[in-house]
Amino acid sequence: MLLNLIAYETCCHASGELWVTSYACFLDSLIQDVEDVKVLQSEGVLNIFVREQEVADLFNQMSRNLVPNPYAYSYVKRRIELDRKSIIKKWASEGRTSGGRGNHPSSSSRGSWWQT
Repeated sequence: MLLNLIAYETCCHASGELWVTSYACFLDSLIQDVEDVKVLQSEGVLNIFVREQEVADLFNQMSRNLVPNPYAYSYVKRRIELDRKSIIKKWASEGRTSGGRGNHPSSSSRGSWWQT
């Protein structure tokens, strides 16, 4: 259904805001692997009926050719970045690191859309 909404929005949009496309790209910026899908599913963000790996692959492949509205979800991304910085400061004050996960918003694997 998401792909159909993106296709409809892309061919028939009038305003050029591309909210569904931007949402898909935003989710892709959060999903790098199966563990990210599991977290989003456990928090109720994703409701999936297929394997987690299929969802991760879908988002990682789908958004390669999508162009989101650069201002969509900018507030959400800004809040995530502020939270990430406060967590890093807390960890630094405790002498901790990320625990080896390396797959959090500060990871260099995040796409350029994440930084807009």
